[in-house]
Amino acid sequence: MRILTPEGGVFDVTQIVDGINKQKCAILDASDSKNIDYYFTNLTFFNEYEYPAVELQIGPYRLEVPMNWRILTGDSYQGELELIDIEELPNFDYDAFVLNPFKSYTPTFMPVQIRNSYTSVTSWFTPKLQKKQILAVPLGEPSQWESRIHPDTKEEIRFPLCCFFCDDSDKMNDVFDIRDVF
Repeated sequence: MRILTPEGGVFDVTQIVDGINKQKCAILDASDSKNIDYYFTNLTFFNEYEYPAVELQIGPYRLEVPMNWRILTGDSYQGELELIDIEELPNFDYDAFVLNPFKSYTPTFMPVQIRNSYTSVTSWFTPKLQKKQILAVPLGEPSQWESRIHPDTKEEIRFPLCCFFCDDSDKMNDVFDIRDVF
């Protein structure tokens, strides 16, 4: 599993080493419903648990996540975002809310589908977040990431788009107004 770092890159949490508490990850913090915002939070603890995995296709990207997670979905016309259990994805046509919270100008909505489910149990290491925090998970590989040219150095800067997930045990509000998260 990978997370978005303050440098705009990704960190693979399966590569846990000493000193990990200096690493940060991007979250959407909905703990204060009047002030929902994106932050970087320190990684001080991890959850390690076993759960079956699903392979999701989000637009052109594929990634594996625990089957018991929830994904932030929505559409560009309705103006509402909703946390959906991964297990519910086959029942309707959902679009994932996709955004790099620190580099993107506007969110996009990409179709999300389950491509494969695995019955064998997988070990997961996930950042331990506070209640009502939603994890930003980068999509794709660096060669697929959007890029910009730095105005001063003329260097190409690549950054990943992210989708947003939380654990099913966090029973927060399922619906958000898009104006509150963007």
